[in-house]
Amino acid sequence: MNSSANHNGFRLAGSRGNACGATLVELLTVLVIIALAVMLLSPVLTRMLEASKLAGCTSHLRILGNGFAAYAADNNGENPPGYTLRKQEGTDRDQAFVWTTFLMPYMNWHANWKHREDVTRFCPATRLNGEGIFKRPASDWWTDYGCNAWVLVNDTRNRRTRWTEFGPNVILAFDGAGLQSVPSEKIYPRHGGKINVLFMGGHVECLTEMPKGATPPWGPRPTPL
Repeated sequence: MNSSANHNGFRLAGSRGNACGATLVELLTVLVIIALAVMLLSPVLTRMLEASKLAGCTSHLRILGNGFAAYAADNNGENPPGYTLRKQEGTDRDQAFVWTTFLMPYMNWHANWKHREDVTRFCPATRLNGEGIFKRPASDWWTDYGCNAWVLVNDTRNRRTRWTEFGPNVILAFDGAGLQSVPSEKIYPRHGGKINVLFMGGHVECLTEMPKGATPPWGPRPTPL
């Protein structure tokens, strides 16, 4: 009896045919197509991801600018101190404060910098470790964004600054730096070799390098600094 014969319309178990071979070829073809698609789409997806991170960083910087403006409005137009020592409540001890401490109520930041809701503290492109990326210390005042030290109040030198002293094209804040920076300090780019910069006028620009010098974009050099 022929083993390839059909029985009631079904092929018998011992029959031979091209079904398995055709399925394997089709599978290999699909895998090749998927591999090619991944190769072609990978750069596009990478660019889309980077663009999303840049857009998120831009949004965070604008929110930070609103926090600065709100603080100034509630404090007779003065900018927050960059760094200051003040007495702890109920003690004679001095406690250090930086500008982020003063902005916390306006930014809806929590005392614990690791709080999951405090997304505006951090640039979406930040890596915790790596070349040119600052390691986050275990501190309540930490943020990924740096501020132009020249626009901040300096209590230790009795230097007061007001929001209205600086024009719209003066740098206010940026990513890729420590909490306070001046033109002489190195700033590390996060966005494909570029730095996201917020200006006093509220606009954000992505620059290939931070400008050097003053008047503007860093503003008039304070005396004393």
